[in-house]
Amino acid sequence: YIVFANDVADIETDIRNQTATPFSGGSRVVPEGQLTLRALSLGAMVAAVALVATAGVLSVVYDRPLSPLFALAALVLLWAYSYPPFRLSYRGGGEFLQVIGIGVVLPTFGYYAQAGTLVGFPVALFAATLPLQLAGAIATALPDATSDAESEKNTLAVRLGIPNAQIFAIVLQVVGLALYTGFGLSTPDDLSTWAVSALPLLATALQTLTPSAIPGERSMLLRVFLILTANLTFTVGLIAVALRG
Repeated sequence: YIVFANDVADIETDIRNQTATPFSGGSRVVPEGQLTLRALSLGAMVAAVALVATAGVLSVVYDRPLSPLFALAALVLLWAYSYPPFRLSYRGGGEFLQVIGIGVVLPTFGYYAQAGTLVGFPVALFAATLPLQLAGAIATALPDATSDAESEKNTLAVRLGIPNAQIFAIVLQVVGLALYTGFGLSTPDDLSTWAVSALPLLATALQTLTPSAIPGERSMLLRVFLILTANLTFTVGLIAVALRG
C-alpha cells in the first residue's frame, strides 16, 4: 500500500525525474510504461484492503486486538505523507513520517503480530535505529532532488541542499551507531557488538572518502548505496543477534 499509493500521488514528479536510480523513492512503473496509472491505483486499494483484512484476522482469530490500530496508523501515515490536506512529503517533514511508519509502526506491529504482546519489545533500540532510518529516508530522496525542487517537494535534500543533506546523513549514522555501541544498547557479547556494527561503520566511513554526489552521476548511486548499506547491515546484524540469543 505504501509503495503503490505513494507512486500514485507522486506521478507528476516522477514523470519529471530524469536522475532516478534503483534506490530512488518511486518505482517509476507508470513513467516507464510498465503499469497504467489506473492499475497502480487499483493495486493500492487492493493492498489497503488486504492490510485491513489481515489486521482483522490477527485481531479476531489470533487474539491480537491492537492489530486494527496498527493498520489504521499505517494508512493514516501514508495519507498524511502523500495526499491532501497534509501532503507533508511536499510541505516538509515527510522524512519524519517515514521514520515513524517504517521505523516505529512496522517493526512494532511485526513484533506484536508474532508475540501477541508488546511486553519485551526492545524500545531502547529505537535510539540507535531511528537515526539510521532517517538517514535512509534522506538517501532515497537524494537522487530525486532536482525534480523534487522543480515540483516544490520540500524534502530535506531540497531544503538543506544536496551536500549538506549528505553530511547530515553521515552524522545520523554516526549517532545511531554510537548510541548502540557506547550507551548500553548493545549486547554484552563483544563479538555480537562487532558483528552488528562493523559493516555499518565501514559503509559510513566510506561515505567520508567519496566526493559530494550529484544527481544523475555514478557518485550519487555510490553514495545512496553506502547510506542504505549502513542501514540494512545494521538491521540484519540486529536480527542475527536476536536469533542467536
